[in-house]
Amino acid sequence: MTEPTEQNPLSIKINDIRVLNLSYSDASSEIRTSFNEDLLNFSFQIKFSWDLEKDLFNVFLDGIYTYKHNGESVEMLSCVCVTSYKIKNLDRFLTVLPNNKEFNMSPTIMTLVVGSALSHARGAISEKTQGTFIHDYYLPLIKLQDFMQTMVSRSESTEPEKKPKKIFKAPPIKRRKN
Repeated sequence: MTEPTEQNPLSIKINDIRVLNLSYSDASSEIRTSFNEDLLNFSFQIKFSWDLEKDLFNVFLDGIYTYKHNGESVEMLSCVCVTSYKIKNLDRFLTVLPNNKEFNMSPTIMTLVVGSALSHARGAISEKTQGTFIHDYYLPLIKLQDFMQTMVSRSESTEPEKKPKKIFKAPPIKRRKN
């Protein structure tokens, strides 16, 4: 695994963007009446897969919006998005470990693809929830440096689970200003 350099340039493009699942429940009138945006949280899990022969690297984002209501956590939105990247000479930037489930990748590239995947998920959530109560609450901006520090340098290459574990709690979600 190497970092991109002038002698080893990075050539990356988006190959595909897909929303595998996005479901939401519009807030009940009780929640709407007493809604407190400080009780709305977004957590997500990032997983990866790759195909070295095809120079493909996939970032899966499995996220969930939850709201604390009457002492219980109410699921407001669940999404699974995948962004696929074509990275020329991927094997120069990604080292697959012997178990074929873990890898090491250039932090520069990892930050780029994870940030891009989060932006794609933000756009998909905004588009798919137009006209609903939850639409007014964007996926928050995330300081990638902080997030990347929480990631272990070795990540599993598996398909996303249906329900994410709370791996990273994003900053508070704030209502969009009109």
